[in-house]
Amino acid sequence: MLAFTLVACGGGQQEATTAPSENKTAETSSSSQESATTAPPTPTPEPPTATPTPEPTDTPTPEPTPTPEPIEELSSTFKKIEDVVDSYRSKGL
Repeated sequence: MLAFTLVACGGGQQEATTAPSENKTAETSSSSQESATTAPPTPTPEPPTATPTPEPTDTPTPEPTPTPEPIEELSSTFKKIEDVVDSYRSKGL
């Protein structure tokens, strides 16, 4: 309506020159709004989940069993015992 009033009053020529420039600014603002809406949203990082702490148990821990000696050590021990026995036998005790 404003455009028709200005045309009727003789100011239509001036309005015609200013109207396209206003439309261009409106177009640029709408295109900037479109680009803002088309940009993918940045994902928000999820907070780290806390790992549950294990509950203490009342069961006693088993004591470690002694490891058996290797066969080589046992055979050398038996050899020493046999040597001692043989030495006693040879003496006649």
